[in-house]
Amino acid sequence: MTITPSVLFKPDYSRTRAAISLIIAAFTVWDFFVEVPESAFAVCVAVALTVCILLAAVFPVPCSVLLILMDPLIVAMFTNSPSWDFYGMMMAIAILAYHATDRASIGIVAACSALLLCEVTFARASAIVAREIAAIIAMYALMALLGRSLRWREDRFETKRLAESAQAKAARLEHDARIARSIHDAVSGDVSFIARAAQRHLDGDAQTSEREWAQINDAAVSALNATHRIINALDDAHEPHANDHADASYFQHLAQIVAQGGQSLHTLGFRGSSTLHVDAETPTPPRRDQELVCELVHELHSNIIRHGLEGGDYQLSVTASATGTQIIAVNDIRPHTAQVTLPGGHGLDFYRGRILRRGGRFSAGIDDGQWECYVLLPAGDARTPQPTGDAKAGGGR
Repeated sequence: MTITPSVLFKPDYSRTRAAISLIIAAFTVWDFFVEVPESAFAVCVAVALTVCILLAAVFPVPCSVLLILMDPLIVAMFTNSPSWDFYGMMMAIAILAYHATDRASIGIVAACSALLLCEVTFARASAIVAREIAAIIAMYALMALLGRSLRWREDRFETKRLAESAQAKAARLEHDARIARSIHDAVSGDVSFIARAAQRHLDGDAQTSEREWAQINDAAVSALNATHRIINALDDAHEPHANDHADASYFQHLAQIVAQGGQSLHTLGFRGSSTLHVDAETPTPPRRDQELVCELVHELHSNIIRHGLEGGDYQLSVTASATGTQIIAVNDIRPHTAQVTLPGGHGLDFYRGRILRRGGRFSAGIDDGQWECYVLLPAGDARTPQPTGDAKAGGGR
């Protein structure tokens, strides 16, 4: 900490420093009874010294400087060189060392030692002998070391607090990013379906039917319910899960997602199927894998709606087995897909990274007018982490 004028005169009350000041003042008053002031001027000096010690609880730096300066003044003004300021001097060195830097603390000890040597050399009367000089200088150094030790300890705790705060902030940001991705994945498919259906009717390519209006209504309700689920997840974000594995309804939920995605595609005129096959011995995967698969299936259906050729063919299959989950998606794409004006998704790059970090495989790209995507998420026991560079580049959208 640099000692600036703003620091010098800014009140900085500390209960700990106040207690120390009271103790030092008590020792100083005791010295007054040992070496009794012999004149009114001496009494004024003693009172000023005591007040300065007490005020160090509020103005630590200026009072400490005054205490150090009073030492040579007392020696110069009194022929018997009383030691009233000894305890105040020790406290002042510790306080200044606490507020200064390491180098400044060394300078403070050196300056106080030089004052002591000058007092012993030039004072008219001094009770200090050569052997005591070394002991007093050692005490100066110990007081400075005490002040610096307290500062080091405080700085260490502050660094730890800032690190913990940064970790908590990073966790909050990661949680917010995950919620944002979940909102996107939960509603993008339904909203894309509604937008695609509206575009078809605006272009005059389809006639409104009661069944299609029901499909649009169901998609809107589904998007609204998904939003409510995300809001509830925000409310429960800090509650721990009962365990790392969800119940068996995961496969029912996944089947519902696959069926709803296929139904939306059929309503929009796509030809093909969305299927789910679960082997008999397939264990329930960990919760984070469940969320990843469901979100990815949502995203793949949304991509087909946004970028697929209307009336074209598509195929999306999900296979769950004891070795892991395999997802294959193939669909015809519209010409000049890069110029599609429908709202875009946030892409598959995010899912590519998540799959690869779990030791899976992810490849996606355009081949002969069709967009193809292959994903393999192995079960926990069969995972071998792979670098992200193993994936086929250029497939995210």
